[in-house]
Amino acid sequence: MIRLLGLRSAWRRVTAAHEGSVVYPTLIVRWPQSARRIRTAIVAFVVDSTGISLRDRSDREVLLLRSDGILSIELAPLTRSAFRPLRVTTIDHGEIDLAMSQLRPDDQVDVVVAVRTALGRPVG
Repeated sequence: MIRLLGLRSAWRRVTAAHEGSVVYPTLIVRWPQSARRIRTAIVAFVVDSTGISLRDRSDREVLLLRSDGILSIELAPLTRSAFRPLRVTTIDHGEIDLAMSQLRPDDQVDVVVAVRTALGRPVG
């Protein structure tokens, strides 16, 4: 319970620091090519035309997934989980599944559209 409260506080801090930007609280669901310390540090992502910035609890950038290295942004295949992750496929980092558990299922497609739009990618 304490960890969840800490995450919510971190999510609010990162979101407030990037007001007006495309920013979502997240956890890494799957990222086989990364170290555990990197996966557990990330609490949010911020998107703009340069790429997807994966941020830690202090709003420091842990990693930038550069826009020109992103191959696709889509919903991950359905799982038994209560949420459907956002899947980002990159040239350098492989497939990264980002949790979208703070969203209603109907909003998940809107996240994909918002991320693609912020990156300057076609939506259709």
